[in-house]
Amino acid sequence: HYLMTEAGQEYGRIIAEEFARPLVDTQSAILKEGQAQGLFLETDPLMFYFHLVGACDYLFFGRATLDHVFGVQEITQDLKRRYVDHIYQTLTKGLAPA
Repeated sequence: HYLMTEAGQEYGRIIAEEFARPLVDTQSAILKEGQAQGLFLETDPLMFYFHLVGACDYLFFGRATLDHVFGVQEITQDLKRRYVDHIYQTLTKGLAPA
């Protein structure tokens, strides 16, 4: 996060190209295939990427909220698993046709 926001645009470009682009390309291909098979609703790859990555990021960068609001001092394996299950259910139900 520091390199992408504070260390200059060149680092941000390199990190985005080497880490984010392959992930976005893969997610976009999965969404397109799922849509073609009627398994997913039409979904904007940009919105999907930021929804999923942002949700995953914030569990770890929101430690102050975890501690001071929820009384959680440690991100345990159980908490991670519960969070993954929650994100999975939210996304899969949100992508599924009615």
